[in-house]
Amino acid sequence: MEKLNNTMGNNSNSTKNWMDKYFEPYFYRSMRISILAVAGTYLMALILFMKGIVKTWFLLTNINEYIDLKRLKIEIISIADMFIFGLAMMILAFGIYKLFVGKVKPVDQSKTPVWLQNINDFGALKIIIAKIVILVLILLFLELIIENFQRFQSSSLYELLIIPAGVLLIAFALKIIEKVK
Repeated sequence: MEKLNNTMGNNSNSTKNWMDKYFEPYFYRSMRISILAVAGTYLMALILFMKGIVKTWFLLTNINEYIDLKRLKIEIISIADMFIFGLAMMILAFGIYKLFVGKVKPVDQSKTPVWLQNINDFGALKIIIAKIVILVLILLFLELIIENFQRFQSSSLYELLIIPAGVLLIAFALKIIEKVK
């Protein structure tokens, strides 16, 4: 029986040695493939920024067409929403890079943004993104209220409270998650 245990132990050790020597280094290096996620997310952020800049330029050059104040407010909120969502994509790209690819090394360490310093694990990154999602939902609600104000005056109170109730529930869940950490 002792011989059998020794044989199994040796076999287990050789498997572990093989894993340590051949599999784990390549598996660990394959995490760097997440650079594709970083590049894609960063590209989405740049596209959102460019679209926001183009919409801002169009708004400024055609300001005379916005006689209706309601339409102007909706367009401004839409542009702000685009920039905020672009920032969320950029934060996500930096967070994925920092967690999976390598350390972000700014030229001047004192200029490292606080949000980037706080991303030490995937949970912290998710909380930052969740906060941005809440902000985007609030802007969406504001845009919806401005766009449909007349209709909401004649509709039921329950219909009016669906989006803010959802935002409140998400914010409450986020607060619970932060306290658990």
